[in-house]
Amino acid sequence: MSLNSLFGQVKKVGEMRKYLIYAIMVGLVMSLSRVTICSAEKSKEDVYRLRREKMVADQIVARGVKDEKVLLAMGTVPRHKFVSEDLINSAYEDRPLPIGLGQTISQPYIVALMT
Repeated sequence: MSLNSLFGQVKKVGEMRKYLIYAIMVGLVMSLSRVTICSAEKSKEDVYRLRREKMVADQIVARGVKDEKVLLAMGTVPRHKFVSEDLINSAYEDRPLPIGLGQTISQPYIVALMT
């Protein structure tokens, strides 16, 4: 093997290494961006879960509802997904909320009581 062909192979390996490093970096950036997006979504869902737990304790259990199935349902159903974007932060408040076409979603205690 001549010295020129050996240097040519070394140069090819160097270029391959550069592309491999680039590919790894792109993969890492993509993975980290997914983690950030998933973390933000998870954080938002954690906030809603905590609001549901507080709603069940403060509005439903405190008023005497004891049925385990009702409490589980009220603590599981994502009320914020049934209201318009501008009312999402009010989804777990102790009041009825409009859901469109002149209809409302009843306040949580009334839903639990009727269930």
